[in-house]
Amino acid sequence: FKGFLSGLGTMVDLRTHKGFAGKLDLKYFSNGKKMLYHVSDKVETAFHVATLMPTASSDPQQVAKKRHLGNDHVTIVWNEHKRDYLPITVTSEFNDVVIVLSPLERKGLIRVKITSKEGIGSFGPLTDGIVVPFSRCAPLARQTAINANRAVQETRDDWKGPTETRRSMIKDLVDQYGEPYRGGEVFESLSRVHRAA
Repeated sequence: FKGFLSGLGTMVDLRTHKGFAGKLDLKYFSNGKKMLYHVSDKVETAFHVATLMPTASSDPQQVAKKRHLGNDHVTIVWNEHKRDYLPITVTSEFNDVVIVLSPLERKGLIRVKITSKEGIGSFGPLTDGIVVPFSRCAPLARQTAINANRAVQETRDDWKGPTETRRSMIKDLVDQYGEPYRGGEVFESLSRVHRAA
């Protein structure tokens, strides 16, 4: 399990981490002080890992953990038990895609079981029923989770694609900090500078 986690992302200290934190508590660190994190040139991913979150003996329901695990659209489960993991183990309005990774008795191989709610489009690279070598499992699981999350987002009524989201964010920045565009004045001043030279 630890080897899988180290291939999935990098362990970061939430007290000093400046990137995306997946809505974990950065004030009181009630979800723990460490988080599994992955960043590339295209995406930042925060993994909510149950075993990294503190277990509150005073809370038999473990509400603090469920607040995050139960609200994730995609769940990756590492299952070393002989019985299959049941996706209904964690019931939630979310958990739209569950990726279960089970080490096989033959060392070095991982069986993949993927379930998703009705209406979720296709995603990969992992597919249901495939067996992969442990050495490739973590990066493939990470990319599958990222792609599954995108597939889930596309089913939402309020979903905006990347171009529309970027356009909206730029507009918000311009509205908040920008000055009205005076294109004609800029081109006239550039023209005067060019003629003077």
